[in-house]
Amino acid sequence: MWSQVLIAPILRLPFTSTLNYTDLAPGNYYVQVKSGANCYFDTTIVIQNIDDQKPQMVIQTSDQRCFINNGSIRLQVTGIDMPYIFQLNEQGFGDQSRFDNLAPGNHLLKIKNSFGCQWDTFAIIAPYPGHLLNKALQVTNPTCRGINDGSISLTVTGMQQPYHLYINGRRYDNGQLITGLTEGDYIIEVENSDQCKVDTIMRSLAIPFEQQCNDVYMPTAFTPNEDSRNDVLRPAFSSFIKNITMSIFNRYGRKIYEGKGNTISWDGTYRGVKQPPAVYVYMIHYTDHYGVQKMLKGTLSLIR
Repeated sequence: MWSQVLIAPILRLPFTSTLNYTDLAPGNYYVQVKSGANCYFDTTIVIQNIDDQKPQMVIQTSDQRCFINNGSIRLQVTGIDMPYIFQLNEQGFGDQSRFDNLAPGNHLLKIKNSFGCQWDTFAIIAPYPGHLLNKALQVTNPTCRGINDGSISLTVTGMQQPYHLYINGRRYDNGQLITGLTEGDYIIEVENSDQCKVDTIMRSLAIPFEQQCNDVYMPTAFTPNEDSRNDVLRPAFSSFIKNITMSIFNRYGRKIYEGKGNTISWDGTYRGVKQPPAVYVYMIHYTDHYGVQKMLKGTLSLIR
């Protein structure tokens, strides 16, 4: 036994062995099945007219802040043909309707309903505004005698007041005189009223060489009485002095202190025992700016 099928909305079309019709218009289709024995079976197939109603779309955007890719787009879509899926910039459809970490610019959006019907739109992420800054920078280099007597002052004016400064990660007021600086590299960052870093300045402080920077200076007395004033004995020298060592001798010629490097200091003790008030002898060896090895020798008073 075999059967043939006839399909026609109004007109009678020839029988075929398979039912395979595409691109049909909406409507009611009369289907007749004929068997090999010429028996007929009738039915009706309805192809509905789907109304692809455009969904209601609300697009919310957050613009770029602080010159980094942190813009966002949020879609709110309602309609009769849910669920909807979404695509951003041809990256593939998904059910996520929020897109984050976006660069400024035009972004193509596509919305597709449950029947595969698609609507295109776009959203704009505005770039963070960059305004001209007026900057007045004043720098004072440290000296070889003060070591950390350098300073920096930066005053910034512009359209995003108030401004603050970060110098090597520490926050300061705009125009504040930052003192107590030694030689080295300083990164000055300008922060605006939105707490955005809008400018960065690199500045180096250097101790200029002067002839007085080539000497080591030794106090003549100190008072290790634990009053936080003049409690330790330290030679004064600049960064131009290298390989410095200091030795202290009591009146019997016994070495009671020896120190090396940039942090040498004597607190007036020997093996944990406070030394008596007296006159002591010091001996300092060092290499000067020109590479010449020198020795400085003299006496000092320990006063309690």
